[in-house]
Amino acid sequence: MSTNNRRSFEFRRRIDNVVYRYNPCEPFQGQLAWKREDLDIWVTLITGRGWVCVDEKLDIVGIPWEVAVAEQESSSPPAGIKAIFIDHPNCITFLGIEL
Repeated sequence: MSTNNRRSFEFRRRIDNVVYRYNPCEPFQGQLAWKREDLDIWVTLITGRGWVCVDEKLDIVGIPWEVAVAEQESSSPPAGIKAIFIDHPNCITFLGIEL
């Protein structure tokens, strides 16, 4: 899927409403990916783990919850997920893919 056919999305940190914006980018490690604007962090699909946030070494820094891996689509992260970020343990709400 071309990056032109995908939309940007945001995570909002509940504790202080900081917003992290992710933009479509070239495939990362062979998978669809969105890159965070301010850091080298990607949202990508990892077999057996589903949609996760990873750093450049493919270390997982964010893990979605409340959406089982079997229920996640392979074309985009699920709307409405919540995530725990290992480097910042506050709950983050996924706002969904922008229209």
